[in-house]
Amino acid sequence: MYVNGRSIVTAGLVAALALGQTCPAFALEEAIAAATASSGATTEVEELVVEEGQDSSADGTTDDPAIADVETVSEDRTDTAAEDAEDADDAEETTEESTSGETEADELRAQSDDATTTTLTFADEGITAAGPATGYKIDGTALTINAAGTYVIGGSCAEGSIKVKKETCGVTLVLRDLTLASTTTAPLSCNKSTQVVLDVEGAVTLTDLEDAASEDANDDFEGAAIKVKSGGSLEITGSGSLVADGSSCKNAIKGGATSTITLAGASVTTKAANNGIAADGTLNVTGGSIDITAGNDGLKSEPDEDDTESAGIINISGGALNIVSGGDAVQATNDLTVTGGTISAVTFGGANNNKALGDDSAKGLKSTGDITIAGGVIDLNTADDSIHCGQVFTMDGGDVTILAGDDAVHADD
Repeated sequence: MYVNGRSIVTAGLVAALALGQTCPAFALEEAIAAATASSGATTEVEELVVEEGQDSSADGTTDDPAIADVETVSEDRTDTAAEDAEDADDAEETTEESTSGETEADELRAQSDDATTTTLTFADEGITAAGPATGYKIDGTALTINAAGTYVIGGSCAEGSIKVKKETCGVTLVLRDLTLASTTTAPLSCNKSTQVVLDVEGAVTLTDLEDAASEDANDDFEGAAIKVKSGGSLEITGSGSLVADGSSCKNAIKGGATSTITLAGASVTTKAANNGIAADGTLNVTGGSIDITAGNDGLKSEPDEDDTESAGIINISGGALNIVSGGDAVQATNDLTVTGGTISAVTFGGANNNKALGDDSAKGLKSTGDITIAGGVIDLNTADDSIHCGQVFTMDGGDVTILAGDDAVHADD
């Protein structure tokens, strides 16, 4: 069938309730249920059901106005300055030999308690170490990892930080019952071109207490509880629970240009004044339980306007996502693909809050490129469009339920 003149393929189950207007260009005579009206409300409610395997197509046009440009929040205005400062710091450090030559995440985790593993414990007074005395540097309550290997890190510190030195790969950080906060930097930073596996054990809380008002003036500002700088790669896994709290500053988890963030396991809770989990490069969700509360977007991959190298894509193949956002729930500048897992999202208070939204964007699944749904279970309650696609929307699997304050499904092309 066609949405706004662009061909799409549908299958599976779509249950769409559009409050305020019908889905544009959905000429599906066999699929449209009788329109009903909300009790005591003047807004029209229309329900659309597309059954699994149903073949329906029709040329359609819409008088729906073009979607207004959405304001882009620049995430990396201070990244360059912060990374320049990082380069200066790294020039003063002497890189020590790795205590382990292995880089496979499973093998490293299996060795997490053997004689080759360093254990580091935070306290307000400082950091104590046990095991090999190489591969790291301690400066008060600031810890720098500068060699490949496995590092078990625990304890509690009101003003501390962990940094993985730039271009350090093959690092596994086993965070075990760790509570860490910082007013001067991100509690955890994976610097440029690093490769890090974050293995969460027990209860872990990382809190960014930087002053958001200092972002423009402070070259060291990171604006996230976990920061992955340009070219870096971070995989979050494990059996424990992780809280990444950026609610007092900006973001919970943030990746810079060409970064990759993969959520593969653990129970992850993010709290953010701005975006919950964002990466300019690629965001992958393959497992785990992820609970996102964000003042702006929930899950986001949006490079800066002058960034021509970052992918700007999101892939969701597993895990359980629960998102409550003031802006878009899931937003990708380029392609957004869902092949498995579950997504439950409420944006800007839900569909009944559409009139209070104004010109802001609070969509469910949004991409200026293609959106493909080939599996998974998706439940969207949005003040704006529930699915908004800049190019081609394809659905050939999955189970989708929609309650939308604007369009249920919208494709621009």
